[in-house]
Amino acid sequence: IIDLKLPFDYEIILSDDASTDGTWELAQKLAKQYKQIMLTRCDTHDYPCYTNSQRSGWNRQNAYKLATGKYIVFMDGDDYYKEGTKVLQKQWEMLEAHPECTAAMANNLIIQDSADWDTVCYQDEAKEYAEGHIISSVEYMTNAGLRSAAAFMFRRLESEDNPLANLRGFFSDTITTAYYLQFGDIICLDNKDSGYVYVQYPKSASHNSEWNAGDWAV
Repeated sequence: IIDLKLPFDYEIILSDDASTDGTWELAQKLAKQYKQIMLTRCDTHDYPCYTNSQRSGWNRQNAYKLATGKYIVFMDGDDYYKEGTKVLQKQWEMLEAHPECTAAMANNLIIQDSADWDTVCYQDEAKEYAEGHIISSVEYMTNAGLRSAAAFMFRRLESEDNPLANLRGFFSDTITTAYYLQFGDIICLDNKDSGYVYVQYPKSASHNSEWNAGDWAV
């Protein structure tokens, strides 16, 4: 994110879920180096989380309560932005120009863990929108496919300190997106503006037995 050289002030909130692999120590080192970074920790053992989706939900709530910006973007710790992408700048510009929209939507790139870059593709190959095209939340839910929350920049809701708390931890990316889309339309970026790279693992919540155990019901 820092390498993107964004043309606006921003904060990076890193929420660590009781990791024991050196992540927290690395985060502390980065926070000393970059003034934009704010650190917080939680422990999902303190909350009855039954699936990976719920654990990530609790962690995001822990980060969200510290957010002060006008807009918010979610990013998983194992994903990254393509070098040189302007996707965050483009989303910001579109939301500034369209106050009636609650979100700016890109199309994430997706790659399998350890795969060669030439295998990367769009998360939703079937859907491409013209630059600046506006769709309603109903159209998104019925026709646009279900992209991860990381495809969006959301207009942060000022009416609640932590709107994600209403989801009580029981949510995946798609449910997070659906919550925000109650409050306005979506402005779309062309696929060529995509820059978020989602790294997919065979043992992720949506690719193992744990998904059947609870996330489908959620």
